Amino acid sequence: MINGDVTVAFHDVETQQFVAEDYFLQAKSQCDGVNGVCPDRRLGGSNDVIVLGGRRHNGITTIIYRKNIENLDSRLDRPISTTGYANMIAAIGPLNQRKEANYHGGDRTGPDEIRRINFFQRDVLGCPVPLDKDIDAISEKGEIAPEMKKLKPWDPMVLKNVDVFHVKIGPTGGDRGYTAITGNPSWGLAFYVNDYLIPELVLERGKTYTFVVETGNDQTNPAEYHPFYITDSEEGGLGQNSDAQQVAYAGVAVVDGQYVPTAAGRHCRYVVGPNSKPELYSRFEDYFKTLTLECKDGNPHYLTFTVPANAPDELYYQCYTHTSLGWKIHIVDDHSGHHQFTGHAGAERAAQHSGASSLCLSSIIFLIFVRMWC
Repeated sequence: MINGDVTVAFHDVETQQFVAEDYFLQAKSQCDGVNGVCPDRRLGGSNDVIVLGGRRHNGITTIIYRKNIENLDSRLDRPISTTGYANMIAAIGPLNQRKEANYHGGDRTGPDEIRRINFFQRDVLGCPVPLDKDIDAISEKGEIAPEMKKLKPWDPMVLKNVDVFHVKIGPTGGDRGYTAITGNPSWGLAFYVNDYLIPELVLERGKTYTFVVETGNDQTNPAEYHPFYITDSEEGGLGQNSDAQQVAYAGVAVVDGQYVPTAAGRHCRYVVGPNSKPELYSRFEDYFKTLTLECKDGNPHYLTFTVPANAPDELYYQCYTHTSLGWKIHIVDDHSGHHQFTGHAGAERAAQHSGASSLCLSSIIFLIFVRMWC
């Protein structure tokens, strides 16, 4: 999929408009404004896709759009064959807070599958009606029916009375993991802290903590470069928007008036195996046993953080270059009090919102790779 020319199309539930955007795939990672799965316009190009119309009916979103085949951008666009069939692949996944493609889920054509389409056939509305057992379970408003909400999110873990935190990268845990717990869209990777998926941390004002960061420091590979930092932003990703109204409390320095990430260590990632299917495990601990840790050569980065006396009650540990990899930090005056954190209540809250976040709040993305260069 690298160097693929992509159209991302979706129905924006906030504006009630159909949208189609021209994308280019520079790397298998979230767009950081320079690399990754980015709209052409964020890379200095233009959106060469024009929406002609759209329709939503019985859970199916149909969008008709046009893309020019002449005067293409040689850097970001790929030619479309005017005769015969062209290779393509498709995927479905959530959008992030910027309404950009975040990550495709399991609903996609595989690397060994060949899908071909003739973009110049005369019967332009001749697409067959898809046969999907879940079609009737989705309303025209994009709401998911109760029968589709079968998986209970894993209970969020809370780490307190801990002074050293080991941070690595791993999978998001499918429908039981990141999005189900937080209510926010993920893009396929998340932070693991002390071998738990995005646990909530409890830190005490005035105390010093150590974060052993092994989330990737290869700046030439966006998929393996995830500098760690502490912020008041739930989304993170300060490197994507340095003008954002967020405060960085650790892991970021200011050099010549510019933000620079400082907490990036070697890349250690938990990799899924043949039995790593979140739907099979009601407890995260059982799912975690199916993962294998793989680390690149190099050293961790040791980040020390002394919690300021005036720190707000809630902060977040996040990735500097990408959004939505980490989660909450609760700031307390001392650990002796009876503080109530997310726990089971958080799991219930996330269950109420997680289904809507991918189909309703964020809408759906449909990716067509007009030309593949793998």
